Amino acid sequence: MLSKYLQAGERLNPDPAPRYPACVDWLAKRPPGNKWAYKTGETNLIGVLVNQAAGKSLGAHLSGNIGKPLAMEESAYWDRSGSGSEMGAVAYR
Repeated sequence: MLSKYLQAGERLNPDPAPRYPACVDWLAKRPPGNKWAYKTGETNLIGVLVNQAAGKSLGAHLSGNIGKPLAMEESAYWDRSGSGSEMGAVAYR
């Protein structure tokens, strides 16, 4: 039982990258201010964009630009996808 639990990470937090094209399409069809919707995929996509623009992980970027200037230590936890990359948001069951 424990071995199944320890292997669950990849199934519970799969790599979100294959869903990014659908996220971009969804965002393009819904202009800001149109309607609120909770969408985990889009926050993961934002994390990837920050990573590419800043040249460092989302956690490192936010820690250096927000956490450290505000003297916030250990104020966030970043879950990882099945492939090991930081995720901008995670849906737990």
